[in-house]
Amino acid sequence: MPVILILPYGIRKYIVFHIVGLLDFILALGTGITLTLARAPLIENLTTYPIILIPLVGVPVSGALHVMAIDVALRKLRKS
Repeated sequence: MPVILILPYGIRKYIVFHIVGLLDFILALGTGITLTLARAPLIENLTTYPIILIPLVGVPVSGALHVMAIDVALRKLRKS
C-alpha cells in the first residue's frame, strides 16, 4: 500500500488504492471463511461478544466503503 503513495497525484491513485483495499478485503474474508469451515480453535474467539461485531459490522462496512469510493472515483474520472 505505501507504494501507492508514490504514484503521481490524480484520481487513478485513489482508484488503485481502493482496488488494492478491496482485494485485501476479499483475501481476509476468504481466510475467515476457510478457518471457520476448518473449525480452527482460535477462530471460535470471533463468535463471542463484542468481537463478533468486527465480522458482522466492520467487515461489510469496510467492503461497502471501498466499492462506493471506487464508484465515485470512476464517475469523476468519466466526467473529466
